[in-house]
Amino acid sequence: MVLLINPETIINQDYQWIAQINIALNIISTALILPGFKTLSLRIQNHINVKRALCRFTIYFACNILRIGYGIMPQEIASLLNRVRQPFNANSLAQVGAGAAIEDKAFLGKTLSLVHEGLDFLYESLDRMNIKYFPTQANFFLIDIGKNADEVFEKMLRQGVIVRSMTSYGYPNFIRINVGLHEENVRFLNALEKII
Repeated sequence: MVLLINPETIINQDYQWIAQINIALNIISTALILPGFKTLSLRIQNHINVKRALCRFTIYFACNILRIGYGIMPQEIASLLNRVRQPFNANSLAQVGAGAAIEDKAFLGKTLSLVHEGLDFLYESLDRMNIKYFPTQANFFLIDIGKNADEVFEKMLRQGVIVRSMTSYGYPNFIRINVGLHEENVRFLNALEKII
């Protein structure tokens, strides 16, 4: 089994090697893909036959608290997964909420516009500040701050801005940030500028 987590938020890689091996089960996790980006699944669809996809509602529909998502797969795979799932599945309220959310095209459009515009603004601002970053296909990305990420995390927190240190992932000079509302993005940049 090969599980590909998409988007690749750290380093874009060449996944053509997948076509060279015999894969029993291919799963693409599309949990963090935003429409409008050239995603991993689009790049590899001509190389392998991916028949399983997993998605959660976190980014698209702001339903984090519901802890709900969906899978697209053949019935026999769904049956196997159902045998080993956690005993407490998504509750009825979460299922109703997800059903309503998926129909709300206006909210989805607003969310996607916010993320795309926010990313453009942050990229341009970081370029002006001469700070390196990894472009993303999601609503978050990594920034190479060139300093101890744990210390930057603490200093940002003192200014009321939360970022994620990537030290525990083996990237001691990187932080991860999420795109927010425009005023939140400005606040982040102002706080970062004071520290860097």
